[in-house]
Amino acid sequence: MVSPAGSGFDLTGLKAYYKFDNNPATANLINQAAAIGSSDSNGADLSNSNVTSATGLIDYGYDYDLVDGQSADTGGASTDWEFMYNTTSGVFSFVGWLKPNTTSFTNNRAIWDNASQGNANGCGLGTYNATSKPKVYFYLSKPLNADDEWFYSPDSSYPNTTDWRMVYVSFDASAQEVKFSINNGAVTTTTSTITGISGASYDPMHFGSSRPAPIYEIDSICDEWSFWNRILTSDEITTLYGDPAGSGFAL
Repeated sequence: MVSPAGSGFDLTGLKAYYKFDNNPATANLINQAAAIGSSDSNGADLSNSNVTSATGLIDYGYDYDLVDGQSADTGGASTDWEFMYNTTSGVFSFVGWLKPNTTSFTNNRAIWDNASQGNANGCGLGTYNATSKPKVYFYLSKPLNADDEWFYSPDSSYPNTTDWRMVYVSFDASAQEVKFSINNGAVTTTTSTITGISGASYDPMHFGSSRPAPIYEIDSICDEWSFWNRILTSDEITTLYGDPAGSGFAL
């Protein structure tokens, strides 16, 4: 178990954490007992070395700019991320920082995805801009787009600017709830009714675009992404938003 630096933030349930620093030695997943991949981080390394010198929220960030070659696979097995989408036992929280490279908000861009945009077991997170109402989507997927279920943050919850913003999304299969919060705003809750998703996903997890074609890349600097197999409390979300460097993630 990794001890946080500073605040004593509770790392219980932390499955994966990506700093996106410019130092490959620290760009990997935290190696806890329940770490995704393997105990020696073999499943944690990004499959290509595209960590850039773009200024991140903390030190450096990973700069995706609508180029598929700059996306990355997390490695590991296709069942490693099942805790995020299993509709019987799944439970997860994701917190991540993004800073768009332009003020032009782009519709249907994948932040992360392991279900081939709705063609296999899995889930995905991305941006959505129908009728000029920028928001974030999360979806749960069955093979061949059979009864996929899509969820959206509130209208205009994702500002159309080049500022840093923190995205929080969670799914709790037992409570049948999907929750969103952008920039520590009000947590909105939507009921989930989809069932029957379990087993291997299309990919372990793909960052920066959906896979395979059609490919929807994001245009954003990303930093400090964490995946948990529990629901974070409102106080924890506030801590991560208000003081990310002191939250225990600047390890």
